Amino acid sequence: MRSLKVIILSVIALALYFTVADCYAGCCEPCIEVSVCNPPCPGCNPIEVWTWDPVSLFPQNPNLQILGSNIQANRPYLFKAWVKNNSNVEVHGVQVVFYLASWGLFDTGTPIGSVAVDLLPNQSRLVSGPPTSNLNPAHVCVGVRIFHPCDKNPGNNYCQRNLNILKIKHPFRVFAVPFKMDFNEIEGQLDFKIEAPAGIEAKIVTRDLQRETEMALTEEKGIMNLLVKPGFVKQCTLVIRNVGAKFKLGDTFDVTVSAFHKSELSSGFTVKAEITK
Repeated sequence: MRSLKVIILSVIALALYFTVADCYAGCCEPCIEVSVCNPPCPGCNPIEVWTWDPVSLFPQNPNLQILGSNIQANRPYLFKAWVKNNSNVEVHGVQVVFYLASWGLFDTGTPIGSVAVDLLPNQSRLVSGPPTSNLNPAHVCVGVRIFHPCDKNPGNNYCQRNLNILKIKHPFRVFAVPFKMDFNEIEGQLDFKIEAPAGIEAKIVTRDLQRETEMALTEEKGIMNLLVKPGFVKQCTLVIRNVGAKFKLGDTFDVTVSAFHKSELSSGFTVKAEITK
């Protein structure tokens, strides 16, 4: 009987050993959880855009980021994204894929390249993607998706940042910004957060309001959450209203929309408005 107990305990110990060993090798699903879109510093952008010098092959101006940057046509840029290992074990071979996408809230795009990275336990790492010059100076949208076969929470593996620059005539009271939601993988409730400066109100409306009157734009009810599923496509409008902001010619302001799925940032965009004549 004692020999049987010894054998059983040895088998259990051996099983635990291989379980731990597999975890540390990056192959044990309960142990691994990686995510994207979580920069380690307050105010940091989850996805950054760096200028790229094709002659020296060295990134320049590391402070140039996608929010508030002045993108130049036909100039190479380098995308970088914050990827995090939320596990207490080392993770190997996390695939980081970079995309270009259209204007709106998306979870897909056109791949432009990928890179595999290793992450230490609880490490955040700024990962560089391939350089690209196929950017529109008035509108930039980049997405990043990460893959790992043992990731226990793939729901926080996509991040998107979007910038649109608009010219707004001075003075203004309200204007509409059309955009599209297009989700092929996310399923469940999306919760929206809208950030705007003092004196500016903004809301999301789930229909196209480009041709509506000022009164209709003002009275239309906005939403703060929405149920989506794979294949969900919806034409929407961001309504931006001046309720006391004092702007002069040449001023700019940002309105940022962020979409959260299960409390994780999944996609977002920023409208940069420039006040003109």
